[in-house]
Amino acid sequence: MTIERRITETIERELGAVDPPPVDIAAVRRVGRRRARIRAGVAAASVAVVVGGIAVAGGLVGEGNARDDQVVQPVGVPRMDFDNGLQAWFNPDDNHVHMGGQEFDIGAVTNLDTSASATPYGLVYFGEAQDVRLLTADGTVEVLAPAPDDPDSFGPTVKYDATRPLAAWLTKSDGAVTLTVYRFGAPGGVIGEFDVPCGGECDGLSVAGVDQGLVFVRDTGGSRVIDPMGGPKSAWTTVTRGRIADVRNRVILMEAELPDSVPTGGPLDESWRFATAQGPESLLTFDGAHEIYWSATLPSTTPGGGDPLQLDLPPGKGVVFVNTDTDGSVLVARMGRSGETWFDCEVPSGRCREFDRSLIQSGDPGFIGNDM
Repeated sequence: MTIERRITETIERELGAVDPPPVDIAAVRRVGRRRARIRAGVAAASVAVVVGGIAVAGGLVGEGNARDDQVVQPVGVPRMDFDNGLQAWFNPDDNHVHMGGQEFDIGAVTNLDTSASATPYGLVYFGEAQDVRLLTADGTVEVLAPAPDDPDSFGPTVKYDATRPLAAWLTKSDGAVTLTVYRFGAPGGVIGEFDVPCGGECDGLSVAGVDQGLVFVRDTGGSRVIDPMGGPKSAWTTVTRGRIADVRNRVILMEAELPDSVPTGGPLDESWRFATAQGPESLLTFDGAHEIYWSATLPSTTPGGGDPLQLDLPPGKGVVFVNTDTDGSVLVARMGRSGETWFDCEVPSGRCREFDRSLIQSGDPGFIGNDM
């Protein structure tokens, strides 16, 4: 008998004496349910797993401790369709993101309604340590900025500029809040970082809007603006003692009594104007002409009054949730007994078309970057 044969028989004998491990039926069922949720056409290899701190979910890859030079390649994800905007929303039942006709599990990410932004370039969101990531049309997760060295407990916020290839976000580290401004495209990257003044704990700080290249932030004491293109010496200018809800097309939407005029001592001039918001969650259409707030009827922001924009939804009843899309249209989720119906409505015509349906068991429909 050869030595090879003896080794083979020894291995077979030892393995035969070992009881097979029990099958974890619950785990198998969890994997099966997870696979069933992934849209048709996504390879089975893209089922969510976690290996060594790298989350591979729905074909996406992300890392908690991101590095500047780290770019993650797509894994078996059909390309998303951004032709009609991102049409982004998330399901609070499983926190899955719906975007560009696909569905994703992007891992342990929370507060997508306040700490994320759907942009024409993809979904900008934060990791657990306030690192900043971009989910693109081909399913790649790119790291736009690493986590701060000493991140504090904070609800980071991000907004993008519909008139420039810019996004701006706030992060908090070692007690200080920093505004970072990022340019998409080529050349792209971080174009500036600025300390943000605030009183007390700074917890009320958030990005109120980005428009015409200017960044507006708000806290409990008021709202300020900065021009990041002015470089490191750019100064903050107080806009109002009230809180700004949104800024689009030189219209500043406020949830409080309007000041007499827009301050012109800084980056603002006479072309900017104030408009009154119905609530802190109010948004503006990209042209600044109408306010979006819990209704399919969008009031005019024109001084002295103007015609409202009526979204032409099909007949039906139910509470509606509204948001802006990246192409300037208005997204509507109408809740009904059989689930939620999602519409994409053109501006300024108001014509609407259905693009998705869902059945949400717990909570309300979730729009990216809007806590309405």
